[in-house]
Amino acid sequence: QRLASLLVFALICSSASASESECSSIAAKFDGPENNFRPPLEAVLIGASDVAVFSAPNPRCTIIGKSIRSGSHVTLYKKQGGWFNVMYIANDGTDISGWVQNRRLKIVGQYGNNPNITLKIAPFGRLDAPQAARHLVQ
Repeated sequence: QRLASLLVFALICSSASASESECSSIAAKFDGPENNFRPPLEAVLIGASDVAVFSAPNPRCTIIGKSIRSGSHVTLYKKQGGWFNVMYIANDGTDISGWVQNRRLKIVGQYGNNPNITLKIAPFGRLDAPQAARHLVQ
């Protein structure tokens, strides 16, 4: 009876997640620059718990051991259904890329499209975005 219970549990667990090849196939459909936001968007992760990262826009394609702390800022590259393709760079320089459910994101804005951003560019000192752009073009 114990063996039967373990087999049933294993069957339930295996059907809860998709195979790696199935998830790779799903992810490949949305890989590449087509339909990317240009420039990318910035978002903050919301919710009370860490945010799971998925290998494809499918709830069965979770990346085991990969999550991002709620409150972190991420870059959004594209949207597919209720999912966003994201990249997060940690303070130590490691990056996590994958898909996050849109209910766990709050979009902040689009990179390069905020006139209130102040940049520090040597040797010019502090410049607002339009001033910095003029100096970079000259």
